[in-house]
Amino acid sequence: MAESTLANNTRDFWSEVRKASSNHNVPVKVIDDVYGDEEISNYFGSKYEDLYSSVSYSHIEMSDVVSTINDRIEKLDMSHFTELTVENVITAVNQVKFGKKN
Repeated sequence: MAESTLANNTRDFWSEVRKASSNHNVPVKVIDDVYGDEEISNYFGSKYEDLYSSVSYSHIEMSDVVSTINDRIEKLDMSHFTELTVENVITAVNQVKFGKKN
């Protein structure tokens, strides 16, 4: 592969890359001293369950957060926003300068 690159022969280089990467699809047999497909699957399931249940969740707290957000949305002054129309969008898109991060 290095020879193809040095000789600037891109066709040989990419064929070598495909050969090298396509022949190594052997399934894993052991992970952390756990053997077999089903046991490995259960092992990962247990790890994810531990991960996702490690953060506490309070329904009361979540309800308070939702209420606070809803209260703030209701108090917003939306009078300065204009109606969103197709024409507004076309005008805004036409004002965007190509290549700029507007």
